[in-house]
Amino acid sequence: MGTRLLRGRNFESSDTKDAPKVMIVSASMAKALWPAKEAAGSVAHCWSRNDYGQIGNGTTNNSNIPEKVVGQPQGYR
Repeated sequence: MGTRLLRGRNFESSDTKDAPKVMIVSASMAKALWPAKEAAGSVAHCWSRNDYGQIGNGTTNNSNIPEKVVGQPQGYR
């Protein structure tokens, strides 16, 4: 991703299509979904067309699978 993370971790080589699904969320999404707790380690139910990577899971594949939040990039709101 090339962006410094504020919290958590970046995608790793072990985050393959067969591994448990993970995602990185923006600060505004973290605040909206988990206002009183840490986003990293939380689970988000995301479904969407993902043509531009808007789900935040490192792919452009459409998804309706819950994904674990593993990081929050610095500077993204």
